[in-house]
Amino acid sequence: MKSTPLLLIVAVVVGTVLRCYQASESLWLDELHTSWTVSGSLTEVYERAAIGNQSPLYFWLVWLFTFLPGPAEIVLRLPSLLAGCSLPVAVFWLTRKFVSAASDEEDDTAPLLAAWLTVVDPLAIAYSQEARPYALLMLLAVVHIGLLLNVLAQANWPARIAWIITGALLVHLHYTAGLLLVAEVVALAMISYAYAPAQRREFLLQRGMDLLLMCLLIVPALPGIATVAARKGNWETFVARPEALDLFSLFPWTIAAVVLIVANGWRQVVSQRSLIVLSCWLFVPLIVAWTATRFGWVAIFYPRYLLFAVPPTLVMAALCSSLTKNVNWQPAVIGVLLAIAVGNSGLIQNLRATGRPLPGRNEDWRAAVAELNEQLKTSPAPVLVRSGLIEADELPAREDSLFLQYCLLPVRGIYRANFADDQLFPLPTKNPGQLSAKARSALVAKGEAWLLIRTTSATKKQQLLAQIGESLGPKYRIETDEPKTWGGVFLQRVRVREK
Repeated sequence: MKSTPLLLIVAVVVGTVLRCYQASESLWLDELHTSWTVSGSLTEVYERAAIGNQSPLYFWLVWLFTFLPGPAEIVLRLPSLLAGCSLPVAVFWLTRKFVSAASDEEDDTAPLLAAWLTVVDPLAIAYSQEARPYALLMLLAVVHIGLLLNVLAQANWPARIAWIITGALLVHLHYTAGLLLVAEVVALAMISYAYAPAQRREFLLQRGMDLLLMCLLIVPALPGIATVAARKGNWETFVARPEALDLFSLFPWTIAAVVLIVANGWRQVVSQRSLIVLSCWLFVPLIVAWTATRFGWVAIFYPRYLLFAVPPTLVMAALCSSLTKNVNWQPAVIGVLLAIAVGNSGLIQNLRATGRPLPGRNEDWRAAVAELNEQLKTSPAPVLVRSGLIEADELPAREDSLFLQYCLLPVRGIYRANFADDQLFPLPTKNPGQLSAKARSALVAKGEAWLLIRTTSATKKQQLLAQIGESLGPKYRIETDEPKTWGGVFLQRVRVREK
């Protein structure tokens, strides 16, 4: 198609605008972990990443980016922005490989549609704007599957080495990406049955050798995986036990993938081998994660833990546009798919409701910490910080220095409270008003304190104040100033008075 380069360029431009639209906004809590992790030396990154249940690879990369000039928020988000802006092109490239494997005719309709579906996909947009590893994870997954197709077409050593390395990098980028490798094992086993017995043995031997080398490269990640696995109970606090239909509703285009699987036998738009790769890429991780979460083994059936399985839904939805035998109907099918994509994106709904195409993060820690610093200039007092981190509920039993700094990351990362460490006190998440002995002593000695709290619930705010009163004991009562709020973050001064 002569118009392919132009349409692809327009897709990249639109996608870049959407992804950069609010890149300079304040970081939110998860991103504050990134800013804290990379605020130290390179040797500190591994331990700081691990305490937040993350692999260090992404944070080493972001640490290198911190030497670039520019606004700190944009610099920290730059790896994700670059990956997110590149994803539509990568999905176009991969879809074209699937199409060309099924037909000698050059038709870029489905690849272009896949790129445009990626441009407006809400998950692709959201995670492109976060200083977290998920946008890179999606991009690397697409590249890795493309390399797998190269290996299946011609198993030379350059193709095999590239596939092996990217597979290991996926796991080092995020541990749950190991489920993609499980999906590939299933896909390769199914594909092997298309070969004669002798060829099958050679095929399985070569792929087994490749997977073994991949596993050897993953070995250094095992201690980190074991550390994260030991904290698996934390995830159950926000990952609900899924129902049967959740398997098909976690990602918007999963139903389109089912349609392609069923209809491809009626009108073949991708080869059987390609359909196996796509189906396993999507459904094996979903089924494994659903089963593990449903039966209480480990709660990982959650969108961000499975984002590497989003691209196959976009590819398969785009390929559905080729299912119609009547070419005159294809534009109508494409129009319907694009309309659904725009509807799912929330762009129009957001514009109508707020005048902005994308929802805000509703956590302006930058403004909150800046205001705290202004107040500390004239009214220095202990600062009690409720970050909302799940791990903070290990307080006050756990008070090692690194853990305390982790629980204080909203004021010890990119947004730094200008106050001594011994006057900053992290609070638990579930019962934040239950003060440690040190926090209680500091509050009573000074007679006042600043509360920097992450919550949107008025009830929880009242519970927090009531718990602080209980922690101080019957001898004291508390008085409060009017709080200042920035979305889900509020700052409030509390005074202690004797009864």
